[in-house]
Amino acid sequence: GIKADPVDGNYYHWMAKIYGLNGTSWEGGVFAVDLFFDYEYDSKPPAVFFSTIPFHPNIDMKTGKPCVDFLDDYDIWEPGTTITGILQSLQLLLVEPVLENAVNIFAAQAYLNSPHLYNQLVKDCVVASCKVEG
Repeated sequence: GIKADPVDGNYYHWMAKIYGLNGTSWEGGVFAVDLFFDYEYDSKPPAVFFSTIPFHPNIDMKTGKPCVDFLDDYDIWEPGTTITGILQSLQLLLVEPVLENAVNIFAAQAYLNSPHLYNQLVKDCVVASCKVEG
C-alpha cells in the first residue's frame, strides 16, 4: 500500500504514494507525499508534506503538512526510522486521527459530531485523489 522513490536521483527529495487501507473509508485513495531530507538525517526527521492533500484532522489543508509527533518533535524522533515506517504511520494516521493534535478543526469536528458527513467527505476525497493521481 505504499511506494517511494527518489525524485530524479536526488536522495534528499523523495516522492511517495500512500494507498488507502482496504476495508476503511480511505480504500481506493492514492495520496502523494513529498519527503525532504537534509544533511542531519537520520538524527533529525525529514520534512513531510502531502501533495495530494486529504481531508483529515491531522493534515493542514493549506500546506499538506501532517501533524505527527515524531516528525514534529526532535526529542521523539527515533534514528533508524525508515521511510517505510514513516509512510506506514501516515497510512495508519488516515484511519486513526489523533484529535488532540488536530490542525484541521473542521475535519476534527465533523469526525466527532457528524461521522456520516466525515465519511462522505473522506469518500469524496478518495475519488478526487484518484483523479489527481490517475
